[in-house]
Amino acid sequence: MAKNCVISKDRRHKSRVQDFVMQRVALFLTLFSLCLLSSSCKSEKKYVRYAKIYSEAPQNIYITPLFDLMTRKSDADSALLTNYICRDSVSRYFVRTLPLGLKRQGYMVSGGDSVLLPSITSVRRLSRLQNDDLTYFSQRNATDAVLVTTLLGWKESRTEPTLFLEYLLRSAKTGETLMHSWVRVSRTVDTTYKGEVIPLLEEVKLADTLHISLDCAMRCLMVERTNLFVTQDLPLPPTHFYYEKDRYLHAMHDYFKITFTNEGTMEVKATSMEEYENECFL
Repeated sequence: MAKNCVISKDRRHKSRVQDFVMQRVALFLTLFSLCLLSSSCKSEKKYVRYAKIYSEAPQNIYITPLFDLMTRKSDADSALLTNYICRDSVSRYFVRTLPLGLKRQGYMVSGGDSVLLPSITSVRRLSRLQNDDLTYFSQRNATDAVLVTTLLGWKESRTEPTLFLEYLLRSAKTGETLMHSWVRVSRTVDTTYKGEVIPLLEEVKLADTLHISLDCAMRCLMVERTNLFVTQDLPLPPTHFYYEKDRYLHAMHDYFKITFTNEGTMEVKATSMEEYENECFL
């Protein structure tokens, strides 16, 4: 009886989280549309950047586990352990929210339900997904494309926490790269005269819903909005009513950075490979 009560409570909590996330999707997409109009005037048109997507017209996308490449120390102190717990929560929230934008676009989505931490096995698996033949996905799962995501960097800062993410979409039929984006996402944080962080109302609500700290909720919102932004930039699938009518819209750059402000707005700017890698890896 007690076990059934626990399961029921867990299901209610998951349903509550899902409802909370879905309520904000439409608001986020409106915000993203405005950002695309204001920030991509010098970028390529979609029919140029996504030429292979228009050619292959994928409909079913398989999402691999998120590859978290951030190392963890076995002898971590309490502060580091708190950081690791937050990292794990953000990673799980990443895989939970990644399918939303794809489904909103009209794609059929599978997979995307786990996180792989650094290990020799996970690094090898990541390398195979990035470079090897993927036809077994199309043969076994009727998948048209495979989306591989990686958490490359995590920088702690009280005034501007920053994450570095990579999104790679490959054809399961030809192995061709259909989309490859590297994103630096940060959040400018305002503080009181006492040095206390001033959170957004959404961050307070998310912290309460997920039972996590405000700092962690801040990062969860960062990855959720970034997931939606990246996936909503993809062309519409063949089953969509407006298929191919988005060909002449501007697409995002391969390397770009997103900055969320304490006013709830977002700024999107192109960056270079050198700038991205220097900030992420050095």
